[in-house]
Amino acid sequence: MRRNLSFKNLVILCLASFIMTVPQVFAENTYDTESHTNTSINNCNSNSQKDEKFSKKTSPYLNNHPNHRSKSDYTISREKVVPPLKVIVKEINGEEEENRSAVIEFEGKEITVKKDQIVDGKFKVIDIYPDRMVVYSSQEQRRHTYKIITNNEADTSKGKLEPRPKTTNPIKKPEPSNPIPPLKVTVKDIVGDEGNRYAVIEFENEEIKVVNKQVVKGKFKVVDIFPDRLVVYSIEEQRRRTYKIKN
Repeated sequence: MRRNLSFKNLVILCLASFIMTVPQVFAENTYDTESHTNTSINNCNSNSQKDEKFSKKTSPYLNNHPNHRSKSDYTISREKVVPPLKVIVKEINGEEEENRSAVIEFEGKEITVKKDQIVDGKFKVIDIYPDRMVVYSSQEQRRHTYKIITNNEADTSKGKLEPRPKTTNPIKKPEPSNPIPPLKVTVKDIVGDEGNRYAVIEFENEEIKVVNKQVVKGKFKVVDIFPDRLVVYSIEEQRRRTYKIKN
């Protein structure tokens, strides 16, 4: 009898311990499952936040894409307009290219310029020809050609003439004038070196000693004096004439 009782007690103890152990194992499994689920949810949330941050940032690939345009592409740049260079060539003196000079009007001032001269830092004289002057505008970064301009003649550096003012009265044709006789000057002698040279001439039956730039009796101006010839500008004819020493 005692043996049977002890065996029963042993069986009861085993069943009791089994019953107490099963809920703890089930609880641990449940806790592990919930923990794994929470970890997965947190990882998903973290990945979604990273995706949002990435989408908000500008991708370097998009910036380098040919179809991508930034705000600066739509900004219209306003460049400063440079006015065209205005030079009036009044007179060109000198037959030889090395000694040639031009009398010009620039910004209200009359200036005598030579080749390679820079005027007020705004343009450089490139070449001076008998009838025109070529300059380089430093502001426009281009060349301009200016011809000698007489009264009522427009600047032809751009190939266009300025429009004439409209008049209501009909323009009368000029009456034929008497032909102007050619200027007669006889060069007798040329004395001195360059810079101090003068010429002895005969004009209107009078012997006169003339120097460079001198105006004689309001009829002509001495343009240049060379060792063998004299260059003058006839005011009445509005043209140049060259006279050699008469032997």
